[in-house]
Amino acid sequence: MKKEYRIKKNEEFQKILKHGHSFANRQLVLYYYEKEQQSHFRVGLSVGKKIGNAVKRNEVKRFFF
Repeated sequence: MKKEYRIKKNEEFQKILKHGHSFANRQLVLYYYEKEQQSHFRVGLSVGKKIGNAVKRNEVKRFFF
């Protein structure tokens, strides 16, 4: 995935959590925030500590990105 499509900074995640909308089911919580001036969507992935150690969580993130 190209770098311009990723959300990596904590400030960006916090803005989405504070001002965005959410959708949830048993396996996943999706937060989204619409920006009019942006021409493409961006994705950020966070893996909770219930999923193994740091190595395993990074493997999960690499699987999706």
